[in-house]
Formats: sequence, C-alpha cells, structure tokens
Amino acid sequence: MATISSYATAAGKRWEVRYRTPSRTTTRKRGFKTKRDAETFATSVESSKLRGEYVSASAGRVALRELAPRWLEGSAVRWKPKTHAANRGALDTHVLPRWADVYVVDVAHSDVKAWVAELAGRRGAATVRRAHNVLAMILDDAVRDGRVPKNVARGVPLPRKTRKERAYLSHAQVQALAAVAGDLRPVVLTLAYTGLRWGELAALKVGRVDMLRRRLEVVENVVDVDGRLVWGTPKTHESRSVPFPAFLGVELAAAMAGKGPDELVFTGARGGVLRHNTSRRRHFDPAVQRAGTAVSRLQVAVGMPASARTGVYDDATEVAVRGWQGRHGLPVTGRADRATWGALAAADRARSGRAAGGGRVRVVAGSADELEALAVLELGPGSRDFPRLTPHDLRHTAASLAVSAGANVKAVQRMLGHASAAMTLDTYADLFDDDLDAVAVALDAAALSVSVSNPCPSPGPALSAVT
Repeated sequence: MATISSYATAAGKRWEVRYRTPSRTTTRKRGFKTKRDAETFATSVESSKLRGEYVSASAGRVALRELAPRWLEGSAVRWKPKTHAANRGALDTHVLPRWADVYVVDVAHSDVKAWVAELAGRRGAATVRRAHNVLAMILDDAVRDGRVPKNVARGVPLPRKTRKERAYLSHAQVQALAAVAGDLRPVVLTLAYTGLRWGELAALKVGRVDMLRRRLEVVENVVDVDGRLVWGTPKTHESRSVPFPAFLGVELAAAMAGKGPDELVFTGARGGVLRHNTSRRRHFDPAVQRAGTAVSRLQVAVGMPASARTGVYDDATEVAVRGWQGRHGLPVTGRADRATWGALAAADRARSGRAAGGGRVRVVAGSADELEALAVLELGPGSRDFPRLTPHDLRHTAASLAVSAGANVKAVQRMLGHASAAMTLDTYADLFDDDLDAVAVALDAAALSVSVSNPCPSPGPALSAVT
C-alpha cells in the first residue's frame, strides 16, 4: 500500500506518496499541495496496479522518433511490400516531421485532432487517414509496452473518403480498348475477363494455365516497390483458381507459344517482368485515350457541331457519317469502318497541308496519325466513349461483366480473390441492384402461384364521416 507523508519547503508544506511498482521497486512522487491530492494519486496508483494498467511516470518519456523504427520493422512481417512502402512514406513525410521529438506521454488527443485537421486542409482523405493510422499504430505499441495508459490518437475524427465513380466497360468497349492497345492487347483482355490484379498477371507462369479446364492458378504476385521487384503471395495470401472464357484461350496460347512451364506468360519488351508503370505509360494510357474518345473524334472529323457531340454514336452521328461518306464517294453504311477512318485521315492531312501553305482551313480532328490508329475500330449505333481508367479499373469491369452474365456474389468473390462475399458486396453493391428487383418479382410469382382458400377479407362497411 502507498504511504503519504508531508515535508517542508520554502513555499510551505507539501505531500509525497511512496508506493511500490509492480516490479517491486519503491518509488515516490512529491509536490502535492494538499493531502487530498496525494490520497487521490495514491488511490489511482493502487487501482491501476490491480487492473494491470500501471504505467511508470518515466516510461512514457521517450520520443516518438525512438519508437518509430522498431514499430516499422516489427510490423513489416504482416504487410505486403507496397503497404510497407506506403506506411514508411507516410511516416517519413507526415508523422515524424510533426511528432518526432514529442514524448509519447505528452501526445494529447487535442493535438492529434488539430494535426489531422491541418493535414486534411492540404492533402486528400486517403493520405490523411494513412498518416493518422501510422501514428495510432505506433501509440498502440506504446500502450502494449506500458509506456502510456491509453492511445489518445484513437477516436479522432477523420475525413471521409469519397469513392471514385467506377468506369465499367461494356464488352464492346473492352474489345475497342484491346484493339488499339497493340502488344498489350492480350493483357487488356485478360485483366478485363478474369479480374486479376496487375501483380498477379505479371507473375503468371505458363505452367499455371490449364487450357483444358480453362483455369488460371493464381499463386504468386510480383510488385514494383521503388524500382525493385518483390515477389510474394497474392493479396489475401491465398491461391485461387480463376476461370477464363474460351475466346481468351486463343490469346493466352499465342502469348505462351514456345515457352516452358516456368516462364512468364506476359513479359516486357526485353522478356523480363511486365512492369506496371512502364506498360501504362507506353501502351495502356495512349490506348485508353484513343478508344475512350473515338466517338468524339469521329463526330468532330465528320463536321458535327459542338452542341451535337455527345460521345455517343446516336442517330445524329449516323446521319452525319452517312452524309460524309456520300460526299467523299464511300459506301454509305453509316458506320465508321476502316475505309471511312482512312478517308478521314487523308482529309485531315489535306487540310493540314493547305493550312501550312497559307490557307485558312482549320484542322478539326487532331492528327491524321491518330485517326489512322482508330482504323482498327468499327463504330456504329450504340458505341460510346468512356472515361479515363487505370489497369486496375479493368478488375471492376471483370466483376461487372461477370454479374451481368448471371454470376452470383460467391462466384465473383472467388474469381476476384476477396476475403469474403461480404467484402465483394460492399465493394460492388451497385452491380447487384437488379438482383433486388428479381427478388421482388420472384416473391410475387410465388405468392400468386399458391391457391389460398380464404383470400384477404373484404374491408368492412365504410365509417360515416364525422363532422
């Protein structure tokens, strides 16, 4: 038990509390102005010892910069390489500049709240939430080590993440994107029809492709972390078998031709691992720009007024294409085929030449090379542009196409490698709206098919109005 005694100072009587720590060492705390203050402290110490929550007053006098490296090293074992790199970046960029020299015992809830608010004023919600989580995880370790009694960073209001609107491509849009993607064509189709993550696709080996069962065995993952390739397991640490449609087998067979079972299905230009950033910059983004704006380019090239350019191949677009084809001696099909694209490119070059020669003709459709690059596409009624997207967005397209083909949530979960069906529903709830309508229709049909001997009773006599 703690003992309380008084002692004299130049400022008057003061009180001290002597007590034993859980490690059986005797210590004291001095400077209480009243005996009641000393008794309150003594009671709190004894209570914390009984609850197993005792924290030494000196244990928390360690700067955050001393705890951070040990936390980062100790946590790396449970993180994927990219997560580790992102957390390390948040630590170096946002956490240590503010908290490096602060003792963990001096970190206050109000100070953390003010830091989060200041950071939210200049950075996005995802960045703020990651930085806060890094600080909170370091303080979690401090609590477990008995340096502070509780984690004051928990419970701080955080900015809400606004979910980016997803671009779900149709089958026609996927085919258009693949058509202008050049060497990346089989990659685009595989991502869009299997839902593989980029690292899973880049790590896929020939021996993991079962052409008879039409399955991809996803057991490895490779990511580029600060220019260094890191191999590991898929995101959930579990392998999975992913089905692929028969037409994709042709693309895969071509990509695997002449390769051994331990070789990669998809490789870069020099035969190495297919790098995400390089592939996106050189092939994927230009392909998205071309395929995603093809209808708009066509509408400009055939002379449609700005007010009529919708990015959708509607009736007005078909009329304009027919008119342009007729004026230029082409078969009037109303579709943008190879011959039409070629003629549009030639007309654009002619206009450019006249403009360069001092004419006053305005070039309206971009470069002729771009128009020629679109000659692999045949656009017609129903074609439409789509927004900018990343390779990972094709994973969302795979989910959308699977659901529209009738796949249930459990099948989509297994295909995408989500940890649970609940996660799939949370991620793609908007794709299952039609299923809710189907439930109501099915219930209605079931109810009407049952013969009820005593249908709902007729309403009783109407009550007289009371005035």
